Amino acid sequence: MATIDYSNRDYDSIKADLLARASEIIPEWTIRESSDFGVLLVDLWAYMGDVLHYYVDKAAGEAFITTATQRESLLSLASLFDYSPQLQTASEATVTVSGAGVPAGQTVTIPAGTVFVAPATSETPIVYFSSTASASASASVNPTIPVVEGEPVNNETVGSSNGTANQRFVLFYSGVIGDSVRVFVEEGTVLNGSPSLVEYQYVNKLIDSAFNDKVFTIATTANNETEIVFGNGINGKIPNAGQDIIVSYRKGVGIRGNVPVNAITQIQNSPSQYVFVSGSTAAINGANAESLESLRANIPNSFATQDRAVSLSDYKALVLNVAGVAKGTASYSSGTVTIYAAPFTTNYLTYGSGSLSVNSELRDAIVAYYEPRQMVGASVTAASAINLTAVNVTATVNVLPGYIASNVSENVVTALDTLFEFDNVFFDQTLSKGEIYRKIMDVPGVNYVSVSLPNTETVSSGQYGLLKKGTYTITTVGGVTG
Repeated sequence: MATIDYSNRDYDSIKADLLARASEIIPEWTIRESSDFGVLLVDLWAYMGDVLHYYVDKAAGEAFITTATQRESLLSLASLFDYSPQLQTASEATVTVSGAGVPAGQTVTIPAGTVFVAPATSETPIVYFSSTASASASASVNPTIPVVEGEPVNNETVGSSNGTANQRFVLFYSGVIGDSVRVFVEEGTVLNGSPSLVEYQYVNKLIDSAFNDKVFTIATTANNETEIVFGNGINGKIPNAGQDIIVSYRKGVGIRGNVPVNAITQIQNSPSQYVFVSGSTAAINGANAESLESLRANIPNSFATQDRAVSLSDYKALVLNVAGVAKGTASYSSGTVTIYAAPFTTNYLTYGSGSLSVNSELRDAIVAYYEPRQMVGASVTAASAINLTAVNVTATVNVLPGYIASNVSENVVTALDTLFEFDNVFFDQTLSKGEIYRKIMDVPGVNYVSVSLPNTETVSSGQYGLLKKGTYTITTVGGVTG
């Protein structure tokens, strides 16, 4: 009797096993044409088995960090390993306001929380910014005002407490900027017939809180919804039943908020018709909620370090947990660990400087992140800039007959650009001339190529630097010209 191999899981193997089994049980049935009704039934069973096995394999893969493809699965695994995924962070910039039109002797106050606007372009959506400090403008004073990305959402009532443990309340808008969330509970002294608001404080993990601590934490769902999570009465206080939960926050656009210089041009609900935006710096440090690739890398790192910085490898592994850091490494010298952290950068292919600056806010956040995680007596600092090594490419491309030479040249440039996109560069990187050669050879229409620059076999970013796009000099020979 034919033995069925239960490891055969694809359509062809299942069909072959079923027909072999049928030959044993019904030897008189010898027809194997596709028009036969019996063969049709076998085809249908084999098809169904193939589909079922596909979903069985996919479901099994979702249980492991390296093979999971769904955000929901990785968020569940993150919770299992007590890892807190990075939330969306806001970009930061400064805006210069002109008071040239203010009548002489008068002053216009621009309060904190004033909303500035970067209008939508063909490449970016409309982006809102809120000022973090008040300023005064006059005919002779043009203040520079710090702003952070995000459109304010004030006093959103998300529900009432039912008095149970670990309550979750979903915020109405998506794209919530994590560090902007403020949570209030109506449990204070009754004033004018209604209770006053008591603010609860954000904590990264509720387990570190006492039973009566008025705290909350934030969770995100696979659908990019943001949830406010309260304690269970053991770790974090449970809001009393019937008390309303009121939340204020900003919603933003993540990395798309890293707008270029002078992109912020308008004041929403301006305090005066006489003041206007005269200029703005480039917005930096905006980042999306943690990606699937980042979760795959950071969940094992966090578990391996046990959220503690002891060895240099721990410092390197934990740096990516700091909001706003896209990639990083660390060095040690004379009792001090130096963190080299590259912020999220959207215009990296056109970045002109020889170094990538790290602003003081991000450096302070890095130091503050490590402080409770490192050993007593250890010290940490963050580098103020990341060195960038430009890679210049000079190549002569021989184009196959029938291909337009100018199109092939443009496609070669596009292919080379992929080597230097921000997601594809990393610290201590070595790029070989062979990789450049293969990128060019993969372009349709290229017959062969001669690469004269770089004039060395490899180009290195250095241990604490990154590679960047330099200048391309592409000469074509052959093909269709004119």
